[in-house]
Amino acid sequence: MTTKTSEMDKPINNSRKDLTEFDHNRATLRDKNIFPPLYVNATISLVEALKRGDVRKDNHLMVIERNDWMLALLTKQMIYHHVAQGKMAGEPWMVSL
Repeated sequence: MTTKTSEMDKPINNSRKDLTEFDHNRATLRDKNIFPPLYVNATISLVEALKRGDVRKDNHLMVIERNDWMLALLTKQMIYHHVAQGKMAGEPWMVSL
């Protein structure tokens, strides 16, 4: 006796690593951004930002490491913008929160 497994009987696993294609039905696409991206045109060292008061010791930071470069963004800015982008060593980068 054999038992056929129907599609309904198969477990559903919607983890992100199992998704191989972009599902446009799940996307919310708009003609205009609700929150403008944070364009990073220039950077300074974290030590300098602390000295100038641009960053305080109690600020939360989002740290990105790419190749040999590290970039720290203020979490409070990312909460508003949701997306930051720029170039590091001539290579484009983009992060989202």
